Amino acid sequence: MRSHAWCALGVAVLSVLSGRAAAQVAVTGEDRARAAELSKGCDGKIPAACFDLARMHWAGKVTGWIDDRSGLEAFRKAFAGDREAAIASRTQRCEGNDGEACDDLGSLYLLGEAAARDDGKAVGFFERACSLGCLRGCSDLGGMVGSSDAVKLERALEVLGRACDGGDALGCSTLAGLYLAVPSLKDLRKSVAFAERACASGHRHSCVTVGGAYAFAKGFRDVPRGVALLEKACAAGDGQGCGMLGSVHAFAEGMKDPRKARAYLEKGCELRDPDACHNLGAMYARGIPGVPRDDGRAMRVFQRTCDRGDPQGCTDLGRVYEEGRGAPRNARRAAELWRSACDARNAEGCRRLGDAYAAGRGVPRDPAKAAERWRMACDAGEEEACAALKEPPAP
Repeated sequence: MRSHAWCALGVAVLSVLSGRAAAQVAVTGEDRARAAELSKGCDGKIPAACFDLARMHWAGKVTGWIDDRSGLEAFRKAFAGDREAAIASRTQRCEGNDGEACDDLGSLYLLGEAAARDDGKAVGFFERACSLGCLRGCSDLGGMVGSSDAVKLERALEVLGRACDGGDALGCSTLAGLYLAVPSLKDLRKSVAFAERACASGHRHSCVTVGGAYAFAKGFRDVPRGVALLEKACAAGDGQGCGMLGSVHAFAEGMKDPRKARAYLEKGCELRDPDACHNLGAMYARGIPGVPRDDGRAMRVFQRTCDRGDPQGCTDLGRVYEEGRGAPRNARRAAELWRSACDARNAEGCRRLGDAYAAGRGVPRDPAKAAERWRMACDAGEEEACAALKEPPAP
C-alpha cells in the first residue's frame, strides 16, 4: 500500500511573527518553480500536470495559502483535452493503489465532470483513497456526510479526525463546520478549536472564522488576536476577512477607526463579499461618527452588488427606491427588486415583498400573496415576517 506524497503531506509548516503563527504554509523556491512548470503543462492540456498543480494549490504550496478555487480550476482543466484518456489514466493509477488518483476519481463523480453526478461512486473512490492513506480522500469522504446515506456521522467524524490529525486543513475545517451546524454535535469551542487548526495549516477561510470568533463571539473575546488573523486573511485576498475587519473598526470598543472601517469594507466589497457590501452601503446610508451619511454612495454600492447577482444587494436597493434616499421614490421598482431577491431565497426580500402586497405598495394589494411571502421569510428565520403572519399589519 502506498500513498502519493501530496496526499499524505502535513501542511502545517508555519512562519512565525511576534511569537504567533502566521497561518501560512512555507513555500520554497523549488515549490514556485514546480508550480510554474506544472501551470505551463496544464495550459498545454497535460492532465497529469493539472492534477499535480491542483494538489499544490490544495496544499497551499503555491501562494502559502490553501486555494480551493485555483485547485478546482486546475482539476477541471485536466479534462479539457482528451477526457477519456485522463479518466483512464486515473483509473489505472487508482487500481495500482495510488490514493491520490482514487481521490481524483471521487471528485470527478462528485462534481459531475465526466458524467452525471454519482454520489455512490464518489463515496467508493473516497473510501479507497482514505484507506490508502490519502488524507484529502478522508476529508472528502467525511465532507459527504448528510449528502449521501453511505456516509454516517460517526464515520465522518472518524475519517475527518484522521485527516485533521495528519495535517489536512480541509479535514479540520470540515470538523469545525460540523461542530457548528449539526444540532447533536453543536459545540462552539470545539468548532473554533478545529478552525484554528485549519487556519494554522494555511486554510484562509478558517482564519476568518477564528478571527471573527475572537472579535465578536461571547466567551472568545480577544479582539487584538482576532484582528491579527483577519488582517492576514484580508491581505491574502479574503473579502470576508476584510469585511469583518471593517466591522471591527466600525463598532468594537477600543478599536474604532472610521477611516479603517470604510477602507476595509470597501476592499471586502471589491472582493465580492456580500456582507461587506451590505455593511458598507448601510454605513453610507446611516452614517457613523467620522463617515457622514451619503445616500448617493449607498445607492451605488447596493446597485453594484445587486447587478452582481447578490440578493441582499437587491433587497437593499429596493429600500433605496422605497424610501427615496439616493434615488426617486419608486414603489413599483422596489417591489420588483424584492421579488427578485425573494426568488433567490433572501428572507428580508420576501418579508418586504409581503409587506408590499399587504399594503398595496408597488403591487396590487393581495393578502394571500402577502401571507405566502411572509411564510417563506418566516421559514428562513425572519422574525418580523413571523410576527406579521400572526398579526397582519393594517393596510
